Amino acid sequence: MDPEYCHTEGMPIFSRRECLRLMCRTGAGLAATQVALKALDWFIPSAQARPLSKSLHQAMFFKKMSRQRVQCELCPRTMIISAGKSCFCRTRKNVKGTLYALGFDKPCVVNFEPIERGPLYHFYPGNKTMSLGAAGCNLNCLYCQNYELAQRSPEEVKTIDLEPAAAIRKGGIKSVTITYTDPACQPEYVIEIAKTAKKYNLPVILCTAGYINFKPLEHIISFVDAFAVTLKAITDEMYLKLTGVHLEPVLRTIKHIKKSGKWLEIVTLVVPGYNDDRKGIQTAATWIRDNVGKDTPWHLSRFTPHYKLTKLPPTPRKTLEEARKEGLKAGLDYVYITNLAPHRGNHTYCPNCQKKIVERLGFKTKKINMNGGDCKFCGKKIPGKWS
Repeated sequence: MDPEYCHTEGMPIFSRRECLRLMCRTGAGLAATQVALKALDWFIPSAQARPLSKSLHQAMFFKKMSRQRVQCELCPRTMIISAGKSCFCRTRKNVKGTLYALGFDKPCVVNFEPIERGPLYHFYPGNKTMSLGAAGCNLNCLYCQNYELAQRSPEEVKTIDLEPAAAIRKGGIKSVTITYTDPACQPEYVIEIAKTAKKYNLPVILCTAGYINFKPLEHIISFVDAFAVTLKAITDEMYLKLTGVHLEPVLRTIKHIKKSGKWLEIVTLVVPGYNDDRKGIQTAATWIRDNVGKDTPWHLSRFTPHYKLTKLPPTPRKTLEEARKEGLKAGLDYVYITNLAPHRGNHTYCPNCQKKIVERLGFKTKKINMNGGDCKFCGKKIPGKWS
């Protein structure tokens, strides 16, 4: 994805020397370089491969079986795992008959950025969030934007010694976002971060593919305030082709989040030749309208070649614009185009008077024409969390 507008590229961790070299090469001034290096002293004080065996944290949602085997009950794969082996997601490992969460308290990427990069457009726009994530994912998407992290284990990547409370105090943030890979694979870490965030009255955001069983989802929902869930296709055949998993559990997750009352936005990466056909877009829009409501924001995100789909072209502008038209035609009030800016599809328009009420450039909010949660021009209440 375009790095200028999207956070979901795999984010490398630089040493001080590498950072200095990069900034000098790009023409950064000495003062800016010194500020960046000072930030690195607390932001990533120790990016290194840590011996996980010395700091194991027992996983949630599994049951013990005979011969030191365990069955993971976190996602619909429900894998039976022999001693010494890991789940498909690589985040959970059977050590002598007990399942452990390998990524607990071991983020491999941390960033401070606009909250809109989730993408999340109706949840405290214009505020800064701390985004972080640990390695591993229970999907194998053909276009994985973070495959260097998502398709590896926490044992295989450099991790960051980061005490969440210290980062929250120094970052000047308004929320915490768990993203980059799939945090649904690491409920233990999600809950730990959420508890810390709540001490500072900060909302917690989860960006997830939603491939998770009901009981773990129910538990996670109680700690999270907002979700950005990816709906990667609308047929089971295409879902399997793109991700390696079935569609139905994802649809159940989306519906349950909406029913819970937590804030929800849906994201679809529009991939040429896979999920960009008009019928599929129409079907997805209709499903969203009928199952989670016409006021649920839907982000149509521009694909750029990545991972196993490097030979595909980026999503054409016209394709995204036609998809947005279909979403609006189906009756959805808020259909956005992301990863493409500037574009009128970046903005929020009042569904009543059609005036622009939130102006954006990509993921940056420029102007908000609202009074609290109401349209400044006609007074219509706009769903979301605004202040």
